[in-house]
Amino acid sequence: PELAASATAQEGGVETVLVCAGTRQDVAPFAAELPPTIRVVADTRGAGQVRWRVSTVPFAMVIDREGIVRGKGMPHE
Repeated sequence: PELAASATAQEGGVETVLVCAGTRQDVAPFAAELPPTIRVVADTRGAGQVRWRVSTVPFAMVIDREGIVRGKGMPHE
């Protein structure tokens, strides 16, 4: 619920994208529970975890259009 509320509050220039480990089939049930304004991407090879040095999930980051991480932490923080 907090993620959906944050995504709604950030409309207008900010896109909320979740990168989830697993196949499309793995992440589909989770994605179905989210509002359509949140895009969910399946990361089948774990490339997102390597690129952004994430060792635990769930983990949230704010990344700007240039790919710079502007904020990060656990989604419930």
